[in-house]
Amino acid sequence: MVRIARCHDGKALCGRIVGIMLDSGARMPVDWQGRPQCGFELIRPSVRRNGELWRGRIVNPRNGNRYHAQFRVDRAGQLALRGYIGLPIFGETRHWMRYDGQVPDSCRIDQTQIAAAGRNGGRARE
Repeated sequence: MVRIARCHDGKALCGRIVGIMLDSGARMPVDWQGRPQCGFELIRPSVRRNGELWRGRIVNPRNGNRYHAQFRVDRAGQLALRGYIGLPIFGETRHWMRYDGQVPDSCRIDQTQIAAAGRNGGRARE
């Protein structure tokens, strides 16, 4: 789960990992430098281009590889994020579902919370 919000400068957007779906007793995954992935800044400062399109960088927490990124909210209300090397045509788009439920401080997400969010149009029910 990634929280996308204004960066410290108040203009660009950044995204941090705030939730990871883990089995009971599983250890928190670590990034390529051995630090917990919880709190990792996945989306680096992104600025608005062409109306509703944002451009910046995305980092793979497993290996540290950095990619260009562009994202926007699509007609279905999902975040369409395209990561690429060089030109957007050489990339891949992923659609991220909105989640309005509670995010625990531990970063551990219960799979039933995600399932409930999917049944309720991305908005988890308590």
